Amino acid sequence: MCVAYRQDSEVGTMKIYWEFFKSFDVSDFEKAVKSSIATSEFFPTVAKIFKALEQITNIVPTEADVINDLKVAMVRYGTQPQYMTESPKFKYPMSNALAEEIGWQSMGDMREEEFQKSVHFRYSAVADHYRNCLYSGQEFPINRIKG
Repeated sequence: MCVAYRQDSEVGTMKIYWEFFKSFDVSDFEKAVKSSIATSEFFPTVAKIFKALEQITNIVPTEADVINDLKVAMVRYGTQPQYMTESPKFKYPMSNALAEEIGWQSMGDMREEEFQKSVHFRYSAVADHYRNCLYSGQEFPINRIKG
């Protein structure tokens, strides 16, 4: 990035970038940097590179991915506490958060259209919270679904 923008960077700045991106696959990070350089007139910020990484890695699942994940878990684990032998497990942490917010048993009692609307209504806020946790390095809180 320094070569592309013909500027020197301080060690402190590079340490900050390293802290945010050290857990990502090197290949994905390189793609994100190249994409950021191609679309940025100025030296890309951490946020700009994160947005490129998000598109490359699909780290924030789409609403359709989350809906599918919830449906798979509902079939696998059931939604009635008296019949559940274990808490459901999800592919995406966001699915767990939405199941907590909507209510596991409530989701099982909903018709398809109501279920879709409930997820849709809450998806953006949960995705924003998840994204903020990723970007800030905070842990995304997930509670066990009681069964």
